Amino acid sequence: MRALDFDVRIATPLPFLERFERILDLRASDQNELHNQFKLLARRFCTLSLRDHSCLEYKPSVIAAACLLIAINISSSPAANAIGMTQFSTPANLIKPERDIPMSLKSSTALSEASKSSQSPISLWDASITKITGISAGDIQPCYLTFLNSLNRTEFGGELERDP
Repeated sequence: MRALDFDVRIATPLPFLERFERILDLRASDQNELHNQFKLLARRFCTLSLRDHSCLEYKPSVIAAACLLIAINISSSPAANAIGMTQFSTPANLIKPERDIPMSLKSSTALSEASKSSQSPISLWDASITKITGISAGDIQPCYLTFLNSLNRTEFGGELERDP
């Protein structure tokens, strides 16, 4: 394989997730339950994305960003309690203290509309983060919507649809 210069390594979302955690300063607060929940959920979602064929069309960096935003979204949702997580009332303090993050998964259309609003978890990925990462909210949105619906169906048994 060396003679052919064949590389069997594969890029996964996990190194990108770790980078985003550093950018958002999640590593420094290992004692914070809120940050730990985000990190654990995001890491689990990144691992699950490796088994989800719907993620094959997205770059690992985009998948990592979507997984982090989904973790923030679920942690702020009443659905968090239904799936055995702690619901945090103000996870937006992670990035923008003045924002609340509602979660609406009633339909793909409703989710798509919500992701365009300033209250969407995707809107947390603002211009300053885009400048640092080179990934825009528009790059993340299709992956976010696809993977969130897949997680709801495969991992959460539709529980996320019950969220107001």
